[in-house]
Amino acid sequence: MIPIGGMYPSIIDYEIVDAQQTKETLKVRVRVIIQEEKLFGEEGDIEIAQGKIKSMKTAKLFDVNEHTVFPGLTNNNK
Repeated sequence: MIPIGGMYPSIIDYEIVDAQQTKETLKVRVRVIIQEEKLFGEEGDIEIAQGKIKSMKTAKLFDVNEHTVFPGLTNNNK
């Protein structure tokens, strides 16, 4: 479940960048575009074991000037 709308900061968009599965865990790298005072991006690693989130770590933050979720819906830092 991804929290959207009515929450602050708001997740505008996300993308699963990579996934690796071992015998016991699933590790997923997710890139998220977030709206707080301004747009910014975050990449994080989520480790899942036995159907539950075992850990979540931020890998890096990055600036976002503008992001188009789909044609007609563009957010920017103006």
